Amino acid sequence: MKNVIVTGGGSGIGRAICQRLAEDGYHIVILDLDEGAGFETVGLVKEAGGSAECLACDVSSTESVQEVFAGILRIDALVNCAGIASIGKAADTTPEEMDRIYGVNVKGIYHCIYFAIPKMIEGLLKIRKNIDLIIEKKIILIEKINLKKLLLFKVEVFILIIFKSL
Repeated sequence: MKNVIVTGGGSGIGRAICQRLAEDGYHIVILDLDEGAGFETVGLVKEAGGSAECLACDVSSTESVQEVFAGILRIDALVNCAGIASIGKAADTTPEEMDRIYGVNVKGIYHCIYFAIPKMIEGLLKIRKNIDLIIEKKIILIEKINLKKLLLFKVEVFILIIFKSL
């Protein structure tokens, strides 16, 4: 079963994505600041026969994302869905509100990508190593088969030479 991380999976589009990916057989790891909403999505996924878990994470915090990703062993896919909106005019938006929006909507995506990529590459290298081993085993098997054919051919030639010399 493949592991997919979904940020903001506790509600809205993130929740819908979790439910859809679960239908396709993924194990869903929900990262959400609102643990209650995240666990609600976990319940919905499990009720539908899927597999999911929820981890509390503030994607705007480098430390929070780093800590959560350190505990995740394998990542096959990442869906950055966490986001916040602020309705109003630029003149009415405080610098603190803008920092909060930027922290979640921009830095949150960056943080998750930054900590997910090494684990995703590690997973791909393991897959490649397994593929290389399979190819190597098939080549060895083919070489053994060809060696047997060559030996049989030499035995046949040797037997023909013996019979012709009689």
